[in-house]
Amino acid sequence: MMYRQIRSSAFTLVELVIVIVLLGIVSFYAVPRFVDVLDFERAGFYQEVVSATRYAHRLAVGRGDKVRIEFKDDRYKLYYNSSEGFKDLPDSHPVHEKEYPDSVNVNPSGNATFTALGNCEDCNGDLTITIGGNKMTIFQETGYVNSTS
Repeated sequence: MMYRQIRSSAFTLVELVIVIVLLGIVSFYAVPRFVDVLDFERAGFYQEVVSATRYAHRLAVGRGDKVRIEFKDDRYKLYYNSSEGFKDLPDSHPVHEKEYPDSVNVNPSGNATFTALGNCEDCNGDLTITIGGNKMTIFQETGYVNSTS
């Protein structure tokens, strides 16, 4: 009698255990990254607002004229001084306007107008703005923008 060898196409117990262990390791590192996407978005937007404020400060000193950044309820926007008052910064600038993501709150609303000397005209002392839980302070005398995460 001849016996035929039957080929099995199933997985062995060792293969299944290895796959389960690998999936556990991958999920241990990958899942927290997907869960904290909102925190990542808030932190990124905070850095973007700080950079835009610093850009407004440098632009005022570089132009030798006033530049304003306005923090509204839903966006920030930059303006430059002209003979007709403040005008929107042209779209050709790398930073001019940005809407806040839904997950980010900015308090308080208001303005920071930087002069040609770099100081902040509208700050009424040092202006502290909270962006998604992080604080940014604009110092009135120097216009320095301090970011505190």
